[in-house]
Amino acid sequence: MYSPNPYSEYLSKREQKAFKKRGVPTGRKIEIIKTLSEEAGLGVGSIFDEFYNSQLRNAISHSDYILTENGFRCRGGISGNKGFEISFEELDRILLSAKAFVAAFFSIEQSARRVWGDQAGRAIPYDAHYKGMMEVLADREGLMCGFRVHWPNGTDSTYRRTEDGIDMVNCMLSAPHKTVDLMVGMYARNPGAFSPLVEKDGLPVYTNREGNVAPLEWPGDGSGDWRG
Repeated sequence: MYSPNPYSEYLSKREQKAFKKRGVPTGRKIEIIKTLSEEAGLGVGSIFDEFYNSQLRNAISHSDYILTENGFRCRGGISGNKGFEISFEELDRILLSAKAFVAAFFSIEQSARRVWGDQAGRAIPYDAHYKGMMEVLADREGLMCGFRVHWPNGTDSTYRRTEDGIDMVNCMLSAPHKTVDLMVGMYARNPGAFSPLVEKDGLPVYTNREGNVAPLEWPGDGSGDWRG
């Protein structure tokens, strides 16, 4: 299950209360990733030590620094740091490491989105109880950008990231953003065995997929089109 806040279950009660105001601090996220990495026997969490420096981050974020002949200097105070100095050589190493991490991360992220984007147009059985069918949504570049779940009562739940922002219909973030709840629309007054959303003597009706008007059918209830 997708979670907008995968760190929530690892936070203390005090941190969960503070989440609404400030979210999860970067340093705390890295700490959690390191712990989970070690528990899994992978040790990949240590990669952040190559470039993440909380003092440097705060100094830059608060513009609390100057560049001298010897390097990067922060006097402390505004950013909450004690005064410190980093040579240009060390600063260059940190920046190059950060750029390498960001480049690698987004390369993997785009590859994953492209793999799923290739599945756009399919409607995959998603919810065996309500008989919802999930469609992967892709952008103009063929990268996955969201999903749409088609319900058999003629409604759907959509989440899509666009250049203008997020388009979210019949979806709701549960507190404290642990997961995404999907709203299934109206329940049947006298539901049959197929789904609580379909009347006993009625037939399931799904909304159309993007750019495809071929009717959807749950597998096992006809020829169907969920694989195409």
